Amino acid sequence: KMEVQTATQPNILYDHRATEAQVGVQNTGDLSLRTREGDLVNLSFGNEFQFAQSQQETVENGVVTQEISTVAQAAARYSLSVEGDLNEDELAAIQALAEGIQPIAEEFFLNGEFDFDEASETLRASFSQIQEVELRLERTIAATFAFEQTQVTGPSNEEGVVPEIDPAALNELGNSDGFLNF
Repeated sequence: KMEVQTATQPNILYDHRATEAQVGVQNTGDLSLRTREGDLVNLSFGNEFQFAQSQQETVENGVVTQEISTVAQAAARYSLSVEGDLNEDELAAIQALAEGIQPIAEEFFLNGEFDFDEASETLRASFSQIQEVELRLERTIAATFAFEQTQVTGPSNEEGVVPEIDPAALNELGNSDGFLNF
């Protein structure tokens, strides 16, 4: 969504401000197991959420222009691979294991907490058909914020009118060392 607004401010020849903020959360999980008969099962899942917002405001010759942008994105993935031929008892044990791990993973992804006792109990209950289990859960959060401003001001002339800005003077600003020297 983009909004554009216009107003006037006297005595400001040029003023540009830009802000940008982003936050992203990525959750991934992998469950690998080997049954007592040697079958291998790998289950991978993940989701990603990103939110970004930017705002720019430019004042040139007393005219104010604002631009605002907001973006939200979400994605999910899921994969399952099986090497071998699973029997009914193995399928039931894997289903029970997945159902037991789901609330553990949800708690980890929502609050960053992991209940080792509950995880151990869930894993022990599946060992009648499952020989080895490996569970990996990962949560990554990244946030950034940036702000930038460039400004040139000047006095009004006798009639109270702001003089026109010289585009060459603006080009000089881009070549400066970051300090305005007048």
